[in-house]
Amino acid sequence: MNNPNQVAFGQVGSALASGTTAVDIPSGKVVVAITALTAFKFAHDSAVESGYGIPAKAAVNGSGGDSVPEGVTIFGRFTTVKLNGASERAMVYFG
Repeated sequence: MNNPNQVAFGQVGSALASGTTAVDIPSGKVVVAITALTAFKFAHDSAVESGYGIPAKAAVNGSGGDSVPEGVTIFGRFTTVKLNGASERAMVYFG
């Protein structure tokens, strides 16, 4: 990559998060953006990188939390991504 800013915006790859299978995040990378292809909730074992003044559990609150609406993109530094429902889909972008 010639432009480090591209890495921060997911230019090093993506994957489909589908159903309740955890996303295989490449070693040394995190998920920097998630676009909801269907409305979804995070599974309880999803995690966001700590720091930045935001508690990890506030960002990923599991199946009891609010759902992310279809078409919405959220940004962060997720270290684990797993959706809660079998029919849920999202694109995740690595950085």
